[in-house]
Amino acid sequence: MSGPSPNDEEIQDSVHDAAFREQARILHSNSDNANLIVGCVLVAAPLYIGVDKLVLAVWLALLIVANLLRSIVARRYDRPKYQDNPKAWVRLLSGVALVGGVVWGMPGALLFLDPGPVSAALIVFILAGVAAAGVAAAAVSVRVYLWFLIPVLVPMAAFFLLNEGLVNRMMGVLVIFFGLVLVKNVRSIETSVIENAALN
Repeated sequence: MSGPSPNDEEIQDSVHDAAFREQARILHSNSDNANLIVGCVLVAAPLYIGVDKLVLAVWLALLIVANLLRSIVARRYDRPKYQDNPKAWVRLLSGVALVGGVVWGMPGALLFLDPGPVSAALIVFILAGVAAAGVAAAAVSVRVYLWFLIPVLVPMAAFFLLNEGLVNRMMGVLVIFFGLVLVKNVRSIETSVIENAALN
């Protein structure tokens, strides 16, 4: 059985390139989020009572820096260098997504310091909300979303799984299941974008 003709390979490459460019375009449209700095303050505010003030201030500063970095990367999208090579821009965005995920996931590490039941509940609520909200920003790329999601959820999942008690273990499993469901949803959206780009 003969392989695909060169013409078929060229068509496949063209479709793949068009799909990737569409992914990059959508990622760019969702990436310039400098306005979310206000959101960072609102997210950090509920932890003011139960978390050390210096720790909270450092975390908030890092959140602002991470969001500014994402905004800077978004503004580089229109440069000829990245228009000719959108994969390079997506790699850059993936790195920023990792930085953002690490910073957003830091409160999960605070759970190991026993911040109190109210603060712990707020941290779990915040991290779950951030993980879900990340779908809107990176829904067309599983790769970019995973760079963000893993450092957000791993500290929280580790806390529950490493603590004794059936409830803690169940919470850890639920955190993992929650992450898998989010990834499945992102994969479905990514597939739809690729298929639509191929049809066009």
